[in-house]
Amino acid sequence: MEIRPLSNEYKDQVKKLVLSVYEDTPEAFFYAQKPSEDELEALLQKKIEENGRGIIDIVALEDGKVIGECEVVKYGKEGVIGILVEKNHREKGVGTALLKTALTKARSMGVDRAVAKVNDKNNAARLFFEKLGFRKAGSGMFELRI
Repeated sequence: MEIRPLSNEYKDQVKKLVLSVYEDTPEAFFYAQKPSEDELEALLQKKIEENGRGIIDIVALEDGKVIGECEVVKYGKEGVIGILVEKNHREKGVGTALLKTALTKARSMGVDRAVAKVNDKNNAARLFFEKLGFRKAGSGMFELRI
């Protein structure tokens, strides 16, 4: 597995990943409405343009195929996390590798607290963040000092 910054090279694959996760695991999203392809295109382009300047967005690759994505959006000293892993690659260390890499990069940008919003129905995500040392910090919120 390789971890690389999100770039135009991977944009279409990340779009497919997001849409597939909406189909098979809708509880993975804190917001309910699935974005259109145009909305996703615009969002991913913005992430690519701002990557390393307030946003960290990385992808996990296996044989050149995107199997996961992780972002940390910086707000002052806080970083808000978003993470997706393709269904067939869950519980195989992909999410852990993505998150640890993203948090290391976030720390170098001055982030000292990471926050994840987790849908209350998403037990797998709650367990994932708890396993990595995050603690509950209110309804649907988990935090970690980094």
